[in-house]
Amino acid sequence: MLTSLDKQWLYSYILRYVALLNIVLNITLGYYYLDKGTAAAMTITFFLIFILSHILIVLNSPLSVFTAAVYYIKGGAIFFFCRLSHRYISFEYEILSIFIISLIYFFLSLLLLLTKDDIRIAREILWNKNNV
Repeated sequence: MLTSLDKQWLYSYILRYVALLNIVLNITLGYYYLDKGTAAAMTITFFLIFILSHILIVLNSPLSVFTAAVYYIKGGAIFFFCRLSHRYISFEYEILSIFIISLIYFFLSLLLLLTKDDIRIAREILWNKNNV
């Protein structure tokens, strides 16, 4: 998003300083917690890139991040519900459980994340493919 706002230099600053922080975190957390520490360092790094990018988008553009936050919350709720489903829906065959949870994920995503604009765009794409 920062690239489309012609603010590539801001994004490069974020990446530069977060990369330095990542090196420090990998060395320190990796030393004490081994592979879990380096995984935590990468998670912290990507989370910081995500948060700092969103903060700079809000500060440098008239765009609202509220709608994106709503989608993140909905997506997190879907993931959490599917995780709970995996824990409590178990069949004799694990593949059947995975299939049912995948269906739950698919239908919840359709219900909570799909908008009228998405349906309109899909119709336009399919209509253009059929008329070519």
